Amino acid sequence: MQETVFHRTAIVFSVLLLASAAGFAQTFNGRFTGTVTDPSGAPVPSAEITVRQIETEITKKTRTNSSGVYDVPLLLSGTYEVKVDSAGMESMIRREVKLEVNATVTLDFTLKLSSVATVIDVTAEVPM
Repeated sequence: MQETVFHRTAIVFSVLLLASAAGFAQTFNGRFTGTVTDPSGAPVPSAEITVRQIETEITKKTRTNSSGVYDVPLLLSGTYEVKVDSAGMESMIRREVKLEVNATVTLDFTLKLSSVATVIDVTAEVPM
């Protein structure tokens, strides 16, 4: 009888322990990801991506990989500005991009060739 009570207690404890561990694994961060290409559709490697949260002014930077892909993880929910810069290309900015908790927002950019420094500012919202 005593072994049965101990066995049940051990099982209940194990289930509670596993359930609490699963709760800690949840994240409250979002991310921006996407691809940067040139007008012909070719990837733009090493383009600089700058992500700025409007409310806090916190800025994170990264670069695209050789396939033109970028990923900016571990961002708090809020409103962001995402800017892409690459040598010989026009810069592009997307403003007022909403990022929700646990969301992944994909923003693809097609940069235009430029002989002088130019910035294209896109103010439309991206649908979730």
